[in-house]
Amino acid sequence: MQRIGSTRLVTLLSLLSVPVLVVAVLAPGVASATAKPKALKGSCTGLSGNVTGTVSVTGCSPSPSAPGTGVFIFTGATSGTSSIDWSNGSKTSFTFNTTQTLPTKTHKGATVPNPKFHCPSGDIIEVALKGKIPNSGGNTGLPANDTGLKGAVKATICVSGTEDLSLLAGTSFAL
Repeated sequence: MQRIGSTRLVTLLSLLSVPVLVVAVLAPGVASATAKPKALKGSCTGLSGNVTGTVSVTGCSPSPSAPGTGVFIFTGATSGTSSIDWSNGSKTSFTFNTTQTLPTKTHKGATVPNPKFHCPSGDIIEVALKGKIPNSGGNTGLPANDTGLKGAVKATICVSGTEDLSLLAGTSFAL
């Protein structure tokens, strides 16, 4: 009698272990199949243009979220909203604030070089642009399977005497 009971118990446990094993193997695949891809952080290695017109960003990645090149308006405003129109037809909007640094400052009544100014000699303003891509509505017109960009926006922009714009050497436009 004891042997029959233990045989039934082993059989019952064996039958119960099969569904548990199936759930353990298949559940991660089911969960990942329904998860949405996450937006990415990107960067651009080039920036050019003029304060009075459009600004181009180049060398942007990762693709397709930041598909190589884009254009936006940079007015030199201290804060606001701007959008990058990407070469694939999508758009990334962001809010921003800027801080301007001049090449010289007044110290004890004398004009002296400003140690916080890092742009090339001859440039007239260094602009620290900081902002954020909103979680909702920050990316529009995305192609299929494109997750868009997320997070902070940051760039150090040098303004020349003719108001031409460039990135500070050795930096990138972070998106």
